[in-house]
Amino acid sequence: MKTKQQKQVEKKADWSRFLVLIYLIIISILFIANYNRIFDEKIDMNGDNIVYYSLGKSLADGKGYINTIGFEETPHGHFPPGYPAFISVLMKAGISSIHAIKVANGFLLYFSLMLLFFIFADLSKNNLIAFTATAFLAYHSQLLRFATIMMSEILYIFVTALIILIVLKWNVKTIFAERKKLWRDISLIILLSASLAYLYFVRTIGVSLMLAVLFYYGIIFIQSLIKYFRIRWNDSGLPTKQAMTEMVKYAAICGVALISLLAPKMAWDARNIKCFGRAGSNYTSVFLQKEGGGQMETLADWLERLKNNPTNYITNFIPTAIFNSLPDTEKPTLGDWLKGLIFTALMFFALYKSGKKGLVLFLYLGFTFCVLFAYTEIYAGHRHMTPTMPFLVFLFLYGCFEFVKLLIDKYFKVKESKIYAISLSVLVCAIFSLVAQPIYAESMKGIELQAKYKTYNQFNATPSFVQFLQAADWIKGNIPATARIACRKPEIFHIFTDGRKCGNFPFYATPEDILKGFEENKIDYVIIDWWFRHAYHTVVPCIQKYSDKFVVVHQIGGADNQPATYVVRFLHE
Repeated sequence: MKTKQQKQVEKKADWSRFLVLIYLIIISILFIANYNRIFDEKIDMNGDNIVYYSLGKSLADGKGYINTIGFEETPHGHFPPGYPAFISVLMKAGISSIHAIKVANGFLLYFSLMLLFFIFADLSKNNLIAFTATAFLAYHSQLLRFATIMMSEILYIFVTALIILIVLKWNVKTIFAERKKLWRDISLIILLSASLAYLYFVRTIGVSLMLAVLFYYGIIFIQSLIKYFRIRWNDSGLPTKQAMTEMVKYAAICGVALISLLAPKMAWDARNIKCFGRAGSNYTSVFLQKEGGGQMETLADWLERLKNNPTNYITNFIPTAIFNSLPDTEKPTLGDWLKGLIFTALMFFALYKSGKKGLVLFLYLGFTFCVLFAYTEIYAGHRHMTPTMPFLVFLFLYGCFEFVKLLIDKYFKVKESKIYAISLSVLVCAIFSLVAQPIYAESMKGIELQAKYKTYNQFNATPSFVQFLQAADWIKGNIPATARIACRKPEIFHIFTDGRKCGNFPFYATPEDILKGFEENKIDYVIIDWWFRHAYHTVVPCIQKYSDKFVVVHQIGGADNQPATYVVRFLHE
């Protein structure tokens, strides 16, 4: 028969589970409401999502991992195949429309939020903090936007959350200890290994979490090794079976993590060597790019980058990501530095208060931002740090809670109690909500307005982009489908002209190089647009120098002191 104390413990556990269920229901309602508000049926104008879709289709059609947008169907070597493979599986299951794939991304974000709630609760031991952070993530316009376009960020967040949750919840010391739980332990090892390997194929920067997991278990293995030798020395050379077993288990998990890191990399490198004669992807070359078309060549170049990127992230991108506002384009002020350093300090404090479990998150964020700090400044901003945003929001909120608690404990000597902890949690979450909610609401307006229109027009797109689409539409109706077109965004031209082949041109090149490229690719027509500067800055000088080789066949715009968009015929030999 159960004692009174046991009944009270069970009652508290039931009440806690009930509250967690209520939290999850509220998060679900918030997500569904916000996602429906901003769901955009139009295809996003980030050309990468069209490339992902075309690669997924080529896999589903059995063509292999090849480019289908350009003039020739060639092996693809830029994006890793994880997200296109996800799209191809959906297509094979009959979910082939762009709309349906967008919705699938929404489901990925929803399941990610569910996983993140339990991660936050486990790290903070505070369900209210976890709920508040997750609720605001269900209201975060950047995350919601990526959940409505065909990009790999949301799949990356989902797999990342799954891996971190396994690491936090799985007690390696107990694996294979009970025969009846043998299949559970084997399943978790397979799931962890497969998730780590797959993460590398979703985004190359996934190596940051793979290294974090490897280092996390490696550190614990070293601790168990030291523990083993201490016991051995204290017992006059007689090791205990328990210490030995613990050490072997952590060594085995380190091996699993290492194999999960090396196997996908070696497979991807082998494939690229076979296709292109080189390992890795051309992401490596992006690290060497400088704004304006130059290359990183000197130590001074790298020192400048390692000064600019941390400055921008600490003073601008991280604070604005947490409060879901647009990054500032102005030079950082003393106030920006102060705010950025306070935010960073609060997040480090939260990691410290998370204890041993917070180490894996510290390593993951540390490795990720090391990559971002070294990445080309051209692409610095919110986009590439999107997978870290959920953890930044949580760490900031949890850091505020722990800091306020520290101040109260130090200066007011408040007696610890459950009521005190709950009251403080409510206070901190309420203040955060009052400050953050208006900013989050404002950031939703832009994507909500974008979603309002079913097509791109003068009300939701820039004149330069509208003219580009008009040029593509004119070509579709007036130029034979066999014509070879060159433009700045061939992916978007391809999707808006029902799959016509199209090629790019160099962003920075001499007129002679442009002419040579057009001749070699037998280009028939070129779109000169001002949506991106490269056509005017790179192709127009070539047209001016070799005017006998080009004929303007169609012009769009050009009034009111605005540039025009041209369709130009190239008279190749």
